[in-house]
Amino acid sequence: MKHNLKYLILGLQMVIILIPAIYVSLLPSQIGEVTIDQLSGSFYPTRKLPLKLDTWFSGQYVSRMNEYVKENYPGRPWFVRLNNQLDYSCFHHSSNERIVVGNNGELYDKTYIDAWLGKDAIAADSAESIVRKMSHLQTYLHNFQTQILVITPPGKPTFMPEYIPGHYQKNEQTATNRTQFTRLLNQYHIPHLDYAQFPKIQTATTIRLYPRTGLHWSHWGAAIAADSMRNKVISLTGQYIRR
Repeated sequence: MKHNLKYLILGLQMVIILIPAIYVSLLPSQIGEVTIDQLSGSFYPTRKLPLKLDTWFSGQYVSRMNEYVKENYPGRPWFVRLNNQLDYSCFHHSSNERIVVGNNGELYDKTYIDAWLGKDAIAADSAESIVRKMSHLQTYLHNFQTQILVITPPGKPTFMPEYIPGHYQKNEQTATNRTQFTRLLNQYHIPHLDYAQFPKIQTATTIRLYPRTGLHWSHWGAAIAADSMRNKVISLTGQYIRR
């Protein structure tokens, strides 16, 4: 009886959500002053194929038009946002396979977690070969009064790993590209900036350098990073750079 009541309540909740959603999907993209905002981000929109005999009989035209209509009906942005929000808020899950929902609702990029774990680390001799070439380039550029500066900004998992889900276990002995290159850049005396001061800056302010639902720097974090880079360039070149 309890299970039946539970499913009844869940069904009523879905009806309450879906009935307005069906009407939204039938609305035009703009009603008076109200506009359904289009989705943003990086993606390749499906384009129409010309209707020709070869595209029709090969099935390409119908297949492409199915994708085109699916991507361009007016209510789609609303449905996509609703689906993503339900995944995140109700199921602690992301519909994007690259995004990991961590503790306290923090979002991480899985590729950055792999980098933090050292899963993408290159061989030590390959890393040293790259830095050795940088050293030769630095010597060459010195003849033209030009400095080289290597920047290795921390990904969000490196900056704040405490919210990463527990099933991502880190072996403290595993070398990462970041630790390898930092050591080699110091060894070869190549100027670099790794933003090691970021945790200290975050402790001193309540403004997030990495937003909770973001994968990269916030605007504040980017401003701090740019200012640090400016100061580093000034210290290397002796040239004042206006803000």
